[in-house]
Amino acid sequence: MSTRPKKTITTTLPQEELAAVDRVCRREKLSRSALLRVAVRQYVAGATRRIPVVEPQSGELEAIARGQAAIARGEYVTLEELLDDLERDHRAGGAKKSQTIS
Repeated sequence: MSTRPKKTITTTLPQEELAAVDRVCRREKLSRSALLRVAVRQYVAGATRRIPVVEPQSGELEAIARGQAAIARGEYVTLEELLDDLERDHRAGGAKKSQTIS
């Protein structure tokens, strides 16, 4: 049992979220308080690794729109196709020796 001082907080959740919390509590055999303490610790620990939300710089929204239009036109390759091409290029190159330029 922790001897650290504790504070009580009160919060509200939509019914669906509370039902999800209760399902996890039953599965993990935790009380609501224990589950929420774990969730808060994990959230706080990951706060420094989160990608910050920033306003797009000039031209970024236009570039995204151009990319979305290209995708809509079918102008793209899948990740599988890209990896296959890279592997094919790697195999075709064989074991190239690095050149020393003097």
